Amino acid sequence: MGAAARDTGGNADKRRTGKLSQNARKLKVAPKPNERPFRLEPVIGAAHELDRYWDFVRLGIEEVISKSHIQGLHCYRGKPRDWRCDDRSHCYYTYKPEDVYMALRMNRASLYMTWLRGRLTGFGICQQIADVSVNQPPHLLAWIGYSKDPETVKLYFLELENLARSLNLKEIRMYSTRKGWLKHKPGPNWEILTSHGWVKEADFWGLRIAPEICLRRVL
Repeated sequence: MGAAARDTGGNADKRRTGKLSQNARKLKVAPKPNERPFRLEPVIGAAHELDRYWDFVRLGIEEVISKSHIQGLHCYRGKPRDWRCDDRSHCYYTYKPEDVYMALRMNRASLYMTWLRGRLTGFGICQQIADVSVNQPPHLLAWIGYSKDPETVKLYFLELENLARSLNLKEIRMYSTRKGWLKHKPGPNWEILTSHGWVKEADFWGLRIAPEICLRRVL
């Protein structure tokens, strides 16, 4: 699977959103009797299961990456300058959809499709972090999430609490560079763990610097 060619202008966003809507309509199903209005559907890493949703998920991941522009400084040859994100190498998220696909196939991450009243409204990709070497307590990482439906976003984070409890995890974390999370946290019981950390990553052009926001929910 090759990544779709990306246009960093507004036309690319419109085309991506249009394709996402078309794919979501194709996957729409009638709700079953007595089914909860909102549910997370786990998708196992087998290719035949994952590929059913991959076109929709891939486009969503591309949009998440495109919106992770680093509004900071770009140091080029030791001279800081203002810049705008114009390609993936200048984004906070440097992974590609193919990287996420392999993580899902190798069961290093888990995919959950979000369904609201029989309509596919987005997805979430989570990881269980239990490596003591990272100097963090075991937790559920809300790695990647996509939805344009506010009700879905709210219900998704509530369902993550149930998911974390089922995995015997006492904490949920998420990381972002989007400052909107400082005003509109995922839920009333979420706290800002840090909003002044900085991510520094060397690349071909110099040093990229990005403010990183970490939010957590202690269960």
